[in-house]
This record gives sequence, C-alpha cells and structure tokens, in this order.
Amino acid sequence: MNLKRTRRLAVLLLGLVAATTLTGCASTPNSGEVGVVRNGKAWYNPFDWLDNHKIRGIVPNGNGNTWVGMGSSVHYYPVNTQQRFFTLQSCVSDGELTPCKGADSTAITVPTADGVEVTLSGQFLFNTAFDGTARGDSLVKDFDTQYSTRKFGSKHPYEGTEGWSNWLAAIVEPTIVNNMRQVVSGLSCAELVSSCALVQNGGQQASQKAADLANGKVNQNNVQRVQDAVVKSLQADLKGNLGNDYFQNIRFNLTTVRLPNQVQDSIDKAQSAFAQVSQSQARVQQAKADAAANEERQKGYEKCPACAQIDTLKAIPSNVTTFAPGAGFSITSGK
Repeated sequence: MNLKRTRRLAVLLLGLVAATTLTGCASTPNSGEVGVVRNGKAWYNPFDWLDNHKIRGIVPNGNGNTWVGMGSSVHYYPVNTQQRFFTLQSCVSDGELTPCKGADSTAITVPTADGVEVTLSGQFLFNTAFDGTARGDSLVKDFDTQYSTRKFGSKHPYEGTEGWSNWLAAIVEPTIVNNMRQVVSGLSCAELVSSCALVQNGGQQASQKAADLANGKVNQNNVQRVQDAVVKSLQADLKGNLGNDYFQNIRFNLTTVRLPNQVQDSIDKAQSAFAQVSQSQARVQQAKADAAANEERQKGYEKCPACAQIDTLKAIPSNVTTFAPGAGFSITSGK
C-alpha cells in the first residue's frame, strides 16, 4: 500500500513539474546568466488577466529549474564573472579603411591634434556589475527597466548574444567613439606613430631627428597613455550616459594605429630617401676608412721598402705568367 502511494506521489510530482515547465511557470538560467523575472498574463489563469508587468524577482546565476510564476517572463543578462568584449576592427575596401560590418565591431577613425585621421584597432574588455549581491540585483533590475522594452536591431538586449551585441553597438559604441575622439585629439600624429614626423614641416634639424627616431612603429609609451586615458574617462562617461554603473573592470588594448593611405605613402617615400642617404653616408665613411688605412700602409712601406715589394708580389693575379714592373726586372711563372 505504501509503495502504491509512493508511486502515485512520484507520478503526481512529475506531472506537476511537467505542467510547470510546459506552462512557462519555471525557468532555468544558462551558465553565466542572471534573470530578471517580470509578471505576465497567462490566458489560462483568470486571476492573472489583470496582472501587471512589474519585476517580481531575480533568478540567480547557477540556479536550477526555478519557479517564476504563471505567465511570467524572464530576461537573462551576463553576470559579473563572464568577461565581455567590444572589438574595434579596421577593414580595408578598395585600398581605403572602412568600418567593419557586424554588431560588435567597428572602425574608430578620429583626428589627431594636427588633423591626421587615424584609425584605431583594439578591444575593450569589461564585466557587468550584476554580481548577485543586493546592489548587483538592484543594478540588473534597473538595467532591465531602462532597456528591456526597446529593440536594438531586431532584438531586445536580453535576447541572446545578438541582442546584447546590438545593444552595445547602439548604446555603448557612441560613448566609446566620443571618448576616444577626446583622448586622441590631445596627441599629434607623431606622438602616436613616430614616423609621422618624417612628413611634417619642422626644418632640417627636426627632419634629422625624425630620421633617427622614426621606424614606422607605434609609439608604445603614448599607446599606454591612450589606453589609460580612455579607461579612466570611459567609466564616468558610461555611467553618465547609461544612468548607472552597469560595467566594471573596464580595460582597453590598443593594437593598431593606421594612417590614411596618402600619409603612409609619403612616409614610405621619406623613409626610403633617408635610407638612401644613410647608405651614401656609410659609403663616405668607408672611403675615409680606406684612405686612412692606405696612408698608414704607405708609412710602413717607407720604413720597409722590401715589404712593399713583397706585398706587390702577393698581389699578382694567379693567371699572370710574367710580371715585369720595370726595365731589367721580370718574374716568369714556372707553369
């Protein structure tokens, strides 16, 4: 009897679980997600017909199948332990740099202090502040209130990777572009890419200094300066524009600084010219060294005339059979 009751109870429990799942009363978060539960209207529940869409709770990260209420919906967002990124990429089309296509990638082209349009490639790394604490839960609720009712592209921000990426591109990207524009506008082209100095007016002395320093590489010291300045101001800018501190641990890696084609062509020509000058200067230095060596050798011959004759004999090519440097003197090979 007890066995039958146990079986009936087990069947009943399984039925309740199945009904709960099928009617949308339960939800299971994927790894790395936190869910915001909103009230809904279940057509099969008359008491729910007048319900509202207010937030009724949170589905914490790592929870199993969780009761969320009849007709409720759950909006899932990345938790703080899941590192997210926003990639900046430079694409080339018909020889010109153009923005890459894609929701989470864009070309950031901004002017330097001296008016050169540079294209920056890099990656922003960040975490959300949705960490499961009381403050984290408050933040994710506030985020859902701010942005869940709007579509970005064809998706809401809680609708998978595409929805999240669309939101980043629409809301976060303009803040990043404006921030980087402000930072880069305080630097000259040569401070970002040292070889820019080769094609900027500055007199002979400046040109020579540029030739000594310019190697076509990005100035690493100023790259770090750009990265630090961007990160420092971006946190405040995002809070101001988004309305709250939804992000933390923001980092920026600047990987490439590209110049306009015409500027790069001019730099290449200037570097080639300086390379030719360097080769000529090397030949001059070699000639001076050879002349000094000959002078020292001549002094040695004056002290040792026989040494001059010995060196002369050594210098005779192997294919010469007779050597007659003067009247009454000749050497004939025995071959």
